[in-house]
Amino acid sequence: LETGNPSAALTLFETACRDRRTVALTENVYLYTNAITAAAAISDHERALELLSRMNNLGVKPNMKTMTALVGACLASGVPDLAFDIYRRISNPDGYAMLQGIRALCGFGKVKEAFEMLSGKKSRVLSGKQRMFAYKSMVESALQRGDYDTARTVFSHILRKGKIPSKDIYESIFESLILFPKTVGGLAPVVHLDDDSIAKFQFLLFVLDTVMARNLPCEGPLYSAILSYGSKLGSLPRKVASLLVSARSPDTSRGMKMIDESQATSSSIVSSWEELFLRYD
Repeated sequence: LETGNPSAALTLFETACRDRRTVALTENVYLYTNAITAAAAISDHERALELLSRMNNLGVKPNMKTMTALVGACLASGVPDLAFDIYRRISNPDGYAMLQGIRALCGFGKVKEAFEMLSGKKSRVLSGKQRMFAYKSMVESALQRGDYDTARTVFSHILRKGKIPSKDIYESIFESLILFPKTVGGLAPVVHLDDDSIAKFQFLLFVLDTVMARNLPCEGPLYSAILSYGSKLGSLPRKVASLLVSARSPDTSRGMKMIDESQATSSSIVSSWEELFLRYD
């Protein structure tokens, strides 16, 4: 496993299990857990389940790491519902096991349940890195299903907890929204202005507003995505993207000035880019 060859590791384990001279040495939780981890690495959850069955028949009791490896095998094979069923059998999950459980819930669209798990007291076992990965999984799953409200809730929660969204989270947002579909036959697909594309653009503005409200710098990729996508959509999104360019102050890296306060009237003041988009006349 350490050399990055899980298939060879499984072959070696099975050879040892068939050899009368070494079979007794294999009957321990450590080696069976490693074998299940190898099965997970090659996305073979059926092999992992078969190994667990053999463990039970031998009287070898699986531990938390064994069950976590089995959850990982199911996730790798694309059966998140089964992964979560197995996760629920872990009585006192550690941070990594809980992260796998959250990923499993997100895998079959139970983002709200995953968010409740992350918000609970038991989530204290998660490290900062594991927590950020959990956020990423939830935002990604919500956006892939067009659940922008839940994605907003999760993203806002990151900042309310004093966390700074990782670059991976921004990348997952862009990938999940499929802002720029891959070219077909050398030609870029036409991006249409419809309810779905407007919802995507509005979500990007929400992310920008949320970050600016916390006095955090606007990440370059986020800024570029808004400008590029707005330009492709045309109409109002293009106008707002153009205003965003004009409003970006060259002497600060921490935000953008939306209006000239000296010329503003009470009716022209808006508190966010998303509000400007919604109220634009």
